[in-house]
Amino acid sequence: MKKNYFSFVVLIILSSACLSLAQMQPKSEIFGKYDRLLKQLQESGAQIYSPESYEKAIEYYSEASEDFDKQKDLKEIKEKLLRFQTYALEGLKNVEIAQSWLDEAIKMREKALDVGAPQFAAKLWERAEKKFKRAVENIEDNDREDVLKYGSEARELYDQAVRQALINSLLDEPRQLIAKAREEDAPELCYQTYMAALNALHDTEEMINANPDSLDSARLKADQAAYQARHALYLARMIKELRKKDKNWELLILKFEDLIKNIAIPFNYNPQFDEGFDKPVQTIIGYIANLKNENKRLVKENAELKKEINQIKEKETNLSVELQKRLELENKIKKIKELFEPGEAEVLVQDDNLLIRLFGLKFQPGKAIIQPEYFSLLTKVQRAIYEFPDSYILVEGHTDASGSSYKNKVLSQQRAKAVKEYLIANLDLKDSQIEAIGRGDQEPIASNKTAEGRAKNRRIDIRIALPID
Repeated sequence: MKKNYFSFVVLIILSSACLSLAQMQPKSEIFGKYDRLLKQLQESGAQIYSPESYEKAIEYYSEASEDFDKQKDLKEIKEKLLRFQTYALEGLKNVEIAQSWLDEAIKMREKALDVGAPQFAAKLWERAEKKFKRAVENIEDNDREDVLKYGSEARELYDQAVRQALINSLLDEPRQLIAKAREEDAPELCYQTYMAALNALHDTEEMINANPDSLDSARLKADQAAYQARHALYLARMIKELRKKDKNWELLILKFEDLIKNIAIPFNYNPQFDEGFDKPVQTIIGYIANLKNENKRLVKENAELKKEINQIKEKETNLSVELQKRLELENKIKKIKELFEPGEAEVLVQDDNLLIRLFGLKFQPGKAIIQPEYFSLLTKVQRAIYEFPDSYILVEGHTDASGSSYKNKVLSQQRAKAVKEYLIANLDLKDSQIEAIGRGDQEPIASNKTAEGRAKNRRIDIRIALPID
């Protein structure tokens, strides 16, 4: 009996020790891959497109994390993490389905958010969200027919919300100003200006309904409505003030005369108003037109003089600069030519490109793997590229005419790509700076009827764009 009791105690101690050792594992070691899955789930939008699976996943992950912090049984923690994983993967799958089945609704929903539909078209937004929620619920029930039905209805409501939000956000200020102008009796006192504000308001609304993407034009029209409303408000108040006393009319006219006199001062013109405003105003317009014409003439003359000066300066420097550039370029090309042995490559200048024909770079038949014995040759190519570090580089693969043209083109593309990847790995090149193209057997430089000609045709061409103006 004592022996059995002793064995039981030892078993308890060992179990406790194992549990303690398990809990001594770093949390990141146990939770690492689940943390990455959690991040993916949160960034996927599953809380919107698969809320039920998302909530379940978060619930199990949170419980597992809390249990670990409290040093609870590791087996139960792992079981909860597995449940989390199941719901998370289900949520991600539902997100993919939503993005496929509800693509149009999702795009319109994002557009509605961008234009502030929850604020400026709250009722339509709420109706659209309810339909969208029904569509999402049916994804989780795998009911494609209802998903498409509610998704289509949601998209239509989001579209209406976009238009309503644009109208309300753009026309909020003009509407308030028109309301103030109406309170000041603008419809009776300054009918034309008031109607101009109303028409601009109406035009803005029609533009948005016809094409919600024409925001710039709609915004200009809304600004016009706001201006006309402010103008009507000012006129209504001014006319009311004038009606209070008859002498106000004389004061207003004299004020206008003073304004015209001030405008005429820079022209040394003293306007007379015994015949009204027309003659002084037309005279000032004539002065302004003359000034504008003179200014245009002077600007044109100044531009022509500057152009002549620049041309003279360019002629003085261009010859020496161009000569210097040409010498530098020729020295670089000469230096590159001297890098290669006759059997390794031929260096040419062709169509503003430096062309390096790598006859010496050989591949095994049907293969596109660069053998180590050719690394030294490609090192020379790297040194050539160093001379033009910012230039665009084109790697062209060529084959002889043996075999299928299609297979030759594929093989030449693979070989060109292999050289491109080698150069990227060994040089500080951006992927956008270098391109690989397979020409197949379409651009031979020798006859394919002889072994020597076919050997020349099996080549890699490196084209380096030269900095030539």
